[in-house]
Amino acid sequence: MIKGMPIRQNARAHTRALLTPEQQRKFDANPNGAEALKEKAFVGSFLKSSPVIAARLGTITRVTPGGSTVTFATNDDQIQAKAGNYVYREQGSAGAETLKVYWVKRPSAPVKIVKIESRAGETIQP
Repeated sequence: MIKGMPIRQNARAHTRALLTPEQQRKFDANPNGAEALKEKAFVGSFLKSSPVIAARLGTITRVTPGGSTVTFATNDDQIQAKAGNYVYREQGSAGAETLKVYWVKRPSAPVKIVKIESRAGETIQP
């Protein structure tokens, strides 16, 4: 996995160069590729339905994704876990807030929300 990273980065750069500006924006919006779509969908859905978030912001009316970071833990070039964080702007009927959601995923397990943090650094119980 790690040994192939320069090849993947080179392929990504060449692919991006072939795209129109609109396609490049979409390509750039998902920097971790298709494999990150499941994690991103899970976290977004979690935020839309979380009673803890609803208690802070009211009925959630909009969830807008922002930046993200994804890392891989490997052993003998095998992925043991993926972890990361996604930033979302949550809009509710009683207010809005930017949240950073930390998660982990092991190959044979679903995504687990580890921590939610407000922009001010306050930890919110997942």
